[in-house]
Amino acid sequence: MEYRLEHLNSGPDGAHILASWIGILFSISINVDSMPSDSKFDTPSQRMCRLVQRLQSSGISDDEYDIVSQDLFNDIVLAGGDLIRRIITTHRTSLVSPRLADHLFLPIPLFRMVDSSSSPPSSCSQNQAGSGSLQYTPCANKYFPEEIKHAHPGADNLPFTIPPALPAYHIGQVTVLETLVHDPLVDHVACRVLVDGEEMFCKAERGGVAFGDSVVGRDLRTMLELRAALADLARVGTQQHPPPVPLRVPGLRGVLHHPREGHVVGFLRDWVPGASLNSYEMADLPVELREAWDRKVAGTLAELHQLGVYWGAAENESVIIDLRGEPWVVDFGAKVNLGLKREEDDREEGDWLDYDFIYHYLQTREVVVSYVSEDDSDQSCSENDMLAGDEEGGGNGDGGES
Repeated sequence: MEYRLEHLNSGPDGAHILASWIGILFSISINVDSMPSDSKFDTPSQRMCRLVQRLQSSGISDDEYDIVSQDLFNDIVLAGGDLIRRIITTHRTSLVSPRLADHLFLPIPLFRMVDSSSSPPSSCSQNQAGSGSLQYTPCANKYFPEEIKHAHPGADNLPFTIPPALPAYHIGQVTVLETLVHDPLVDHVACRVLVDGEEMFCKAERGGVAFGDSVVGRDLRTMLELRAALADLARVGTQQHPPPVPLRVPGLRGVLHHPREGHVVGFLRDWVPGASLNSYEMADLPVELREAWDRKVAGTLAELHQLGVYWGAAENESVIIDLRGEPWVVDFGAKVNLGLKREEDDREEGDWLDYDFIYHYLQTREVVVSYVSEDDSDQSCSENDMLAGDEEGGGNGDGGES
């Protein structure tokens, strides 16, 4: 879970940090009387202030910036990591709201850095010797930024192209019906939602999707690649490449934008009720059914590779069994950094290595990869027939995510 220093400001008597971590934006005010000439005598507040000042220096190199910013974040976590985790967990587990904005844009907690453990335990993080602690404060100091943006710096620089024909929505058009991410300490949300009277699946994160560590961005990028590959296939003609198995992959329905700042925060795709493969006890299922699931998922994976698309997230939670007992492949690109260039052979091999875990979970006696056509002739690989699945194993939804 990556951190981001969204905004830094400092002066002779203090500094301010606006940072994001595990999906929450938070403010830290640092007030100091003076700065010692020798940093070895720094209090925790003075050390943190000195790090902010160094990061603001015009002469700092990229490598040094990375090192100093990591030092600063380590100090933040040491002083208040437990407190921040408790806040985000409380918000995420108690929040019941139909507004997507309430799930994405949590209230910004205001902290101040203190150098002693004199504050009551309920109002500050657990103090550690020499680390200082973060304490709630009613207002930020004078170095608080005049304007706060939800977008991470660089959020407009998408490393992929979104076609103009793909519908665009803003978060106010989305009504949350059910949240699906079971781990509160992740930096994105996944929900079953209602859009224009239709149930869909939504995945989004506050600061945007234009980053290598963005789970949402990797998923969106791969679904865009699949959408383009299917469109190219339709133009050439499916008779030249008849799919041996129906391509059970959710169809991309649109992208989500921040209503004011405009950056892409997520996407919408088809929703199909179901449960993840992980929610089934394999010993209770006939071996013929497990072999059929193995054959169909492996066939879909092979078809994706034929189209030049890679799963990047082959695991039990990413296979959804719909209400008809058919398996769907979901949750793309989770293990592939947006900025990472890998050989196609490596990506294909990685998919199959990951798929071994699914195969062994299915407890089939031998690998079954005979990609035969299905009996249900109403299925096809066209975009209109791509229903949905999702990442978290739920009892009444198309699964979920961790």
